Amino acid sequence: MEHLLLTDYSELSVVYAYEKFEKCYREAFPPDTDELFKPKTPANALKALLAYCDQYRNDPQEFRALHTEIAGSIAIDSERSIIFRMDSICESLRDGHLFSLEHKTKGSAFNRQWNDQWAMAFQVGTYSHVLNCLAVDRPVKGVTINGVAFAARETKFQRVPVYRSPAHMQNWLFHARHYCDSLEQEMDQLIHACDNLNADIFTAFPQNPGSCTKYFGCPFYDYCCAWTNPLQHTEKPPLGFKMEHWD
Repeated sequence: MEHLLLTDYSELSVVYAYEKFEKCYREAFPPDTDELFKPKTPANALKALLAYCDQYRNDPQEFRALHTEIAGSIAIDSERSIIFRMDSICESLRDGHLFSLEHKTKGSAFNRQWNDQWAMAFQVGTYSHVLNCLAVDRPVKGVTINGVAFAARETKFQRVPVYRSPAHMQNWLFHARHYCDSLEQEMDQLIHACDNLNADIFTAFPQNPGSCTKYFGCPFYDYCCAWTNPLQHTEKPPLGFKMEHWD
């Protein structure tokens, strides 16, 4: 998608875009894994790219991408910032307004739940906050979710525009600060818990039992069932886990 946004939607661009995708994808997922992830497979990705460029063939006349794959930090008050990563910042060729085209994929057909989730999503609010901070003297039209559904029979596309008024952005900012307050409080509690490894229970980051089995189940479900204080079992990653540090 990045390659298409920065070039055009011609067949040659699709070929180059697919080659870039396949090279990156195969570094992590060899061909024998394709059966596991159907219908999200490289073969269907190529078909999807061709169909996408056909359906949105007028995009290059409607807008242009100013930046792609943007990452950075953005202030939420005088002392704190949050990290963000956006797929794109685009400019309308009609009236010059800015918006972000954010790519999302799913392995089944679109439904109302998928459509409705974006209007209140914190992540989408973060993108709008970034745009509003960057575009002080120009209009902002928020975020457009650029959806691709790899359904069993055919690939479908759907775009969901999400615009938040200044009042809604104030609401987002309140919650951003609230989440940071909670995170800082729990980190302080974690330090206290590390100083008391003999405690029967782990008192930082309260559990959310209602979500233990959602989205194919939490990978730490067995931890919580077996141990009330996981800090007593942190000598090395358990079987099936690895430690990575993200910068």
